[in-house]
Amino acid sequence: MKLDSYYLFNIIRQKIRILLLISCVSLSISACSIHGMTGNVMSEYTVKHLSPYVLGTQDLSMACEMGASMGPFLLSFERVSDRPDMAAIPTFMTAALCAEQVVWEAELRALRAERSANASEYKDALVAQKRAHGVVALRYYNAYLRMQRLFGEDCAKVKNADDQLVLLLGMMGGLLAVQNDRASGVMVNVPTDVPRKVARQTKCLDNKTWWGMPMALESAVWVGVPNSAPKEIAADQLKEVVYKRLEESAAIGRKAGVRLVDSVYAFTALALGDDTQVKKVITDFAQSRKQTPPAKAWRLLDETSAAQLQFLSDRYWTKDKGHRNQLELGRFWAPEPETPADEDDSLLDGLDEE
Repeated sequence: MKLDSYYLFNIIRQKIRILLLISCVSLSISACSIHGMTGNVMSEYTVKHLSPYVLGTQDLSMACEMGASMGPFLLSFERVSDRPDMAAIPTFMTAALCAEQVVWEAELRALRAERSANASEYKDALVAQKRAHGVVALRYYNAYLRMQRLFGEDCAKVKNADDQLVLLLGMMGGLLAVQNDRASGVMVNVPTDVPRKVARQTKCLDNKTWWGMPMALESAVWVGVPNSAPKEIAADQLKEVVYKRLEESAAIGRKAGVRLVDSVYAFTALALGDDTQVKKVITDFAQSRKQTPPAKAWRLLDETSAAQLQFLSDRYWTKDKGHRNQLELGRFWAPEPETPADEDDSLLDGLDEE
C-alpha cells in the first residue's frame, strides 16, 4: 500500500512538472519566474487599467508624480520579462510633466529677475531652466524610442485603439524631446530627423478620431523644420496654411472636450513670433472650456493643455507685469500707452506703478 502511494505521488509530481514546462514554453521562457509573471501582470494592468484611470483624472501633479515614482518599479521588470513598452510610454510621458513644471518655474523666475535687474538670480534661473530642459528631453525621448520599437513607421503594426493612443503619445514625445533638447543645449542629443519621422507617422491615425492632433503635429513640423512642408505650399503662404489647419484641428478637439491641439497651436504661433495669435488661442481655449467640459475619459489630456497654456499666460503677465496671471485664464491686461522714444527704457521702469 505504501509502495503504491509512493509511485502515485511521483506520477502526479511528474505530470505537474510537464504542465509547468508546457506553460513556460507557451508564455516564453523569460516569464517562467514569479518576477517574470509579476512583470507581465503589471505591464498588462498598467495598459488596461492604470493608464485609463489616470487619463480620466484631473490632478496633473499626482499623475506626473505617479509616472516619476512608479516608472522605475514598472520598468525594472524588463530585466526578468518582456520589455513593457506599451506601459512605459504613458509612464515616461507623465513623468516628463513633473520636469516640465520645473522648466516653467525657472523661466518665470528668470523673467522676474530680469525685470528687477538681478543679474545673479537671472543667470541662476537660466541655468536651472537649461538643466530641467535636459531632464524633460530625456523622458520624452525615452517615450518616443519605446514607441518606435513597437511600431517603427509601419502603420500595419498599429492594430487597435490602445496601439493608436500609444502611437500618438509617442509622436508627441518625439517632438517635445527635440524641442526641449535644443533648449537644453543638446544635453540628450535627440536626432534631428525625429520630427520628419513623426510627420510621416501622423498618417497612421485618423485626424477626427484623435481630436485633430495628427494634422496639428504635422503642421507644427512644417513650421519647426525648414523645407518640410509640401512643395506646393509657397514660403509666404506657410503661416496662413498652418493656421487654417490648426484652426480646423482645434475645432475638433474643442467639440470633443479634448483640447490638446490648442497647446500645439499656441506654441506653433509662439515659434512664428505671433504673440497676438498665441493670446487668441489661450482666450479661445478658456472660452471653449466654459462651453464644453473636458471629456471624462480624457480629462488629464485636457488638463495638460490647460497647464501649458496657463504657463504661456503667466509668461506674458510676468514679462509685462512682474507676476503671474492674477485673473482667470484667457484674460489679459488692457494695453498701455506707448512710452515716448526719448524716455529711458531701463529694466527698473514702472516698478513703482503697481
